[in-house]
This record gives sequence, structure tokens and C-alpha cells, in this order.
Amino acid sequence: MPETFLAEWRTLGGIVGSMTPVRADDGRLALGEQIQARATTQYPESILDLGEYASIYQAKPGRFLQNITQVPDFRLTAELAKEFAAREDVPVDGVISIDPVALSYLLEATGPVDLPTGVTLTSANAAQFLLNDVYLDYPNADQQDLVFSAAAGAVFSALTSGDVDAGALLRALSRAGSEHRLYLWSAGPADADVLAGTTLAGAPPTNDADTARFGVYVNDGTGSKMDYYVTPDAHLDITGCGVGATPRTLTVQVTLTSNAPAGAATSLPDYITGGGANGVPPGIARVVGEVYLPEGFEVASSEITTESGFGGGMVGGRHVLSYSVDLKPGDTQTVTIEVTADTDIRDAEAWVPPHRRRRSPAGRARVVRPRRRRDPRLTRRAPRIVTRRKPQVGRPQFHSGEYPAAKHHPCAVSPAPSLRPPSSRHCPSARPSPLTPRRSTRRSTPASRMPPVPARATRSASRATTPRSARTRPSRSPSRERTAPARPSR
Repeated sequence: MPETFLAEWRTLGGIVGSMTPVRADDGRLALGEQIQARATTQYPESILDLGEYASIYQAKPGRFLQNITQVPDFRLTAELAKEFAAREDVPVDGVISIDPVALSYLLEATGPVDLPTGVTLTSANAAQFLLNDVYLDYPNADQQDLVFSAAAGAVFSALTSGDVDAGALLRALSRAGSEHRLYLWSAGPADADVLAGTTLAGAPPTNDADTARFGVYVNDGTGSKMDYYVTPDAHLDITGCGVGATPRTLTVQVTLTSNAPAGAATSLPDYITGGGANGVPPGIARVVGEVYLPEGFEVASSEITTESGFGGGMVGGRHVLSYSVDLKPGDTQTVTIEVTADTDIRDAEAWVPPHRRRRSPAGRARVVRPRRRRDPRLTRRAPRIVTRRKPQVGRPQFHSGEYPAAKHHPCAVSPAPSLRPPSSRHCPSARPSPLTPRRSTRRSTPASRMPPVPARATRSASRATTPRSARTRPSRSPSRERTAPARPSR
């Protein structure tokens, strides 16, 4: 039976600019006509029940096709996409979501493709062109739609032509999936079971027995493309020893920096700045963010350098804090949230969206933590992580780097390697590390009180220190019987 899929060119990391039906029939794929998001109906109420997400995002994800990626759960996003498509008379059986950075990975397998506009898309320039240059070169929205449609058709034709490096294609898809730039959803229960638990399913982060997880998301509040010039940077600290000692305290810090040109208000097109149409002055980047706290943790403190307040609600039994920050070109603002819980959870992670402007791995920043004590015999290198523990006395300190960011409504998440709790040196209740030898409690005996060493033990010790090659054994005739030495007379 033929199946129809949707290919979204922005995914959870950005707004949905369009949907493209792809029809699969007997192993053949055919590309349908693109559905432009701005041409679809804007409904007065949500087309689907958003559940608890409505307390955070109101009805927007279900009213506008552009906002279906505003929720951090691709399963709900796909259900919304299916319903929007059905109301455009396009039935679907599955949804595929891919972003322009992942598209650039695919071009490594297909090679460059030419657009009717004269632009050649390559793996090196695709993300830059589709995320920013197209708005500079084509200020008219209709022209932009034609460029995006042409890019989709060109890449699709290259992928289905058969002249593709299969190994490079597998590497590109694997990389896109691991960086949370590729998501899949299927209406078939069997396919859904296969996807469940993988990064392709796009489920939000949750705690497990050992690890507490934050969800750190940012959305565009300008109604423009100014988020392209915003760089988020996130850090996570963990302190406390857990149940029976000091409570676990996690501190997440999100720093937002605008790298827009100084004259952005006049040097950039209105389509990028928004032109003040949504109440935000041109050149200002308004970021609306949400931080999903780990389950079981309570807010101890929260602050923003702008001294504005927080909103929020509850989703799935976890607290959600929302905030809004306006950034002028060159501005930096910081959001700090501290949470506590009386728990034995040992690790903490912060999931963040992929960065649209850089080809560095998504969700993996060059942020490291203090090293735990290690046995010098172990040479395995510790994994990179996207969090940093608060430096403690007596421990080496590492420097922090940049945290990858996302563009527009980035609700995609990126896993990070974990932090480890303080060692027993700082937490008396913690167990000693198995790599650290325990100090003996026996007292040494003075040499003057040591008992004399038996002669046999002395000979054994001297023999043990003699090289094997230097040892000789007296020859013995096979015919001679070994006799016991005579007993001395009294």
C-alpha cells in the first residue's frame, strides 16, 4: 500500500516554513507540491488537544503550522503536522523532520546540486545559505518560498537518482540523528515500537535512576530571523551529597549573547529584523525560553540579569520556568536557576537544541568538568560533556567553552554526557572510589622489635632475588638413590 510522508525543512530546531509530501509506492519515491506554512489556515483554536503543554504555550502550537515545533516532544509535533496536512487534503502515514544543517550532511553523499537561481548548494554553504543568505538575497517572501522549494527538489532528485555514495549517506544520516537534527514518526504501531527509545523519536528528556535531566529550550519572540545572530551558552553545576547528608543542588545557567551587527536595525532587511511589526524594535532579538526542571526537584532560586520575572507551569509532574529576554546587538543576558532535592541521584545533564549556524556536533559543547580521581594505570580518556561542575577545593579546574544553540523555535534536545558527584573527600557520606586504594590502619612495628627471620625464609628470599639464569642445581646421577643425611652423634 502506498505511504505518504512529510519532509519539514526546519524541524524542532526552527519554525516550519513548509511541508512537502513524499509518496512512496512500490519502492519508488515521488515529491509532491510544497505546502507553504504562511498560506495555510490559521485556526482560532488548537486543532488538537495539547494537554499540559497548553499551560506553557497556550494554543499557538495547534493554531499555526509554523509553531508545531514549539513543543519539545516530536511525537506531538508529528500528530499536529498530520492533522494540518489532513486539513489541506493531504493524508499522511508518517512524518520526517530534517534541518538545513542535516541537509548539508546529505550533500556530502550526493555532491553539489544546482538551483535554478544560479546558486550551487554544497555541504559547506547549504546551512549558511538556507538559514541566512536567502533572506539577504531575496527580501520578498514569495521569492524565498521558490528558492526553498527548488532546494528541496534538487536535493531530493540527487538522493533518488541512484548516484549516491551509500557509505557517506549512512554516515550523514547517523550524524544527523545523533545530533537531534533528524526525527521520524510513523502512524504504524510496529514502526513506532522500533523508533521508541531512539533519538529519532524526539521524546523529551526524563530522569532515570542515576541522572537528573534539564530541558533547556529557546524560542523566537521577535517574529523574525534575528535568532540567527543569538548564541546561547549553558552551564550546569552539581553540589551536595544526597540522602542523609546535604541535599543535591543543581544550578543551570543560560547565557544569551547577540552577535548582530551594530547597525542591524538599518543594515539588515525588514524580513530579518521584523521591522517592528510585532512590537519589538528593529535590531532587537527577543528570546523566549523555557527550562524544564528534573522530576522531583524544587526551585530554590531563580534570577535574570534583566531583573524581570518568570512564568511557567507543570508538565508531566515537572516544573517549567519560562522567561523573555530582549537583546540589543552585542548584549549579553544570563538566566540562573537553582533547584534542590533530597535524592541519591549522582549525575546531571542539560539537554539543549542543536546550533543552526555551526557545524560543530549538536548538543556537545567544549565545556568540561573537574576530573574525578583516577587510577594512573587507566588510560581511557573521559568523554566530553556539555556541563561544568562548580570547582571544589583541592580539585583541578577546567575551562568552559561554548554551548551549541538553535534557531527560531528550537524544541529539539541534545543529550550530553553526565557529571559525577563529589568524591568522599568532600562528602563524608559518599563511598570511596574503587580506583582509590584505601589507606591501611595497621601501625608499623619498629625494626628493633621485629622477631628474627628464620633461616629457611632467608634462603628463600635470597633465592627469590636470584635471576633464574644464575640458579644451578647440583647434578645427581639417575642411578644414585637419594639418602637422608646422617644424624649427628651426641
